Amino acid sequence: MNASGRGGTTSLRDPRYVRVGGRVVNSYKIFLCIGIYVAILLSAAVAAGTGISPLRMGAGCLLCAVVGMIGARAYHLALHWRVYRTHRFRQEVWNPERGGWSVFGGLLILPFSLTLDPLLGIPLPVFWDHMAIGIVCGGAWIRFGCICNGCCAGRESHGWLALHQHDTSSGSRLGGGSWPASG
Repeated sequence: MNASGRGGTTSLRDPRYVRVGGRVVNSYKIFLCIGIYVAILLSAAVAAGTGISPLRMGAGCLLCAVVGMIGARAYHLALHWRVYRTHRFRQEVWNPERGGWSVFGGLLILPFSLTLDPLLGIPLPVFWDHMAIGIVCGGAWIRFGCICNGCCAGRESHGWLALHQHDTSSGSRLGGGSWPASG
C-alpha cells in the first residue's frame, strides 16, 4: 500500500509513516504528541501526590511544551535561514512538513520556566523536580518517534531487531533547490 507524500510515493511499511483515520501521518509527530501527553499527565500526577495542584502543574508543563515547540521551529529557521529567505518565506516559514522540531528548541524552556513561579505559585525547584519525571518518561516516547522517523543518527544493522529506515541524507526538493531534511 502506498501513500502520496511531498517527496513522492512512500510505502506504509516504512516505520516513518502511520495511517491514522485514513490519513498518513509521520510517526515522529505521533510519538511527539504521545510523549508530551505522557509527560504532562505524569508530572501532574506526581504533583498531586505531593500536595500541589495537578491543574497548575499540568498547565505549566503544557506552556513549557508550547514554548519548546516554538523554540524548535525558531532554531530550525535560524539554522536554515538561507533556504527560507529564498523560497516563499511566508508560505513555508510555519510549514511543519519541512522539519523544524529539533530538541534544541527545548533550551527556551529553562528561561521561560523562571516566569512560572509567580504565575502558578509553584517554586521553580519543585516545578522542575516534578517535571523532570515527566520529561524522562515522555522523552522515551519521543525518542521512539525519532527511531521510527530515522532522523536521529544510527548505523546500519542487519540484526533481527533492526528497522528499515528511509534515506535522511537526500532531503527533498522545493522549487529546484535543496531543502534541509533535519528534524
